[in-house]
Amino acid sequence: SGAYELELIIQPKTSFGTGHHETTRTILGLMIESNWKEKSVFDFGAGTGILAILAKKLGAGYVFANDIDNWAAENILENLALNHCDEIDFKKGGLEVCPEKSFDCILANINKNVLMGSFDKLSSVSHAKTELFISGFFETDLPDLLINAEAAGWKLSGKRVENGWCAAILQKA
Repeated sequence: SGAYELELIIQPKTSFGTGHHETTRTILGLMIESNWKEKSVFDFGAGTGILAILAKKLGAGYVFANDIDNWAAENILENLALNHCDEIDFKKGGLEVCPEKSFDCILANINKNVLMGSFDKLSSVSHAKTELFISGFFETDLPDLLINAEAAGWKLSGKRVENGWCAAILQKA
């Protein structure tokens, strides 16, 4: 799409999300096609912080990120500094550390099992127009994920597939 001149500097260490894997590439692709101007964003299970950093560079307003992993907690702070995104709010922990607010966009590049159990909880930090970007699973897992997502009030609005890996955008039904 050539319109964006963005540089993301990611020091991978052991965290997931260097940008080289299909799960990261597919969700980054969906993100680049979306509007982030002044939106509030929650990067759930942020890993290296690559998605939170991209959202900020694409014009997002308030960005909150969390991760339960100790390595990720160190790594994300380093990557936020490298990318001059120090205003991103990061807390170590699960959904319990998330501020009680409704986000315009939620990013979750995790894995099928974590996603399967998270749609309800993610609904609690969303509003009628929230977009939920998910990645970290195979396209063949999408029907299972959608059963749980739809039960929690989400519906599929778009997807991107690369080598069998899938990223999707869900919206409130």
